[in-house]
Amino acid sequence: MTQRVRLAVTLGDPRGIGPEVVAAALARGVDAEITVIGAREQLSAFPQASHQEVGSWKQRRGAVGARSVEAGLLAGRAVERAAALALSGQVDAIVTAPVEKHALHLAGFLWPGHTEWLAHLAGGVDAEMAWGEGRGPGGAGLGQPRLVVVENGPFVAVLQVAVEMALQF
Repeated sequence: MTQRVRLAVTLGDPRGIGPEVVAAALARGVDAEITVIGAREQLSAFPQASHQEVGSWKQRRGAVGARSVEAGLLAGRAVERAAALALSGQVDAIVTAPVEKHALHLAGFLWPGHTEWLAHLAGGVDAEMAWGEGRGPGGAGLGQPRLVVVENGPFVAVLQVAVEMALQF
């Protein structure tokens, strides 16, 4: 019996389309064990997955900048938690929902993109960018840490690519 791939899926910016995109993708079915990471109030929408909470998102009134910082903190903490789960071997791959880079920057996450950020979180390993269906370039030698960041369009396809790539490693 083969073990199912374990995916950590972040919900992205709590003000954006991330939670809805993740819900729609998971509703279609993914042959993987899913851990959804995000704000406490948004996790209940995912009964089919295990949950990792990174804080509370209360859509309270206030200055736009303050809400942006709070949203950036939650999105950033989710990416960091997903990376920690992958680095500790608790999940095989991570998938991140859309984030607003400006909110991340306001919250203190200053990397230009996910590729550089994840490479930093992984201890400075070489990062590769793969496009399309996940058949990215080679690069790391046998036994060397390898980080592949896949850019893909539809979120459902990204979940499937993550499963397929995790099976290759």
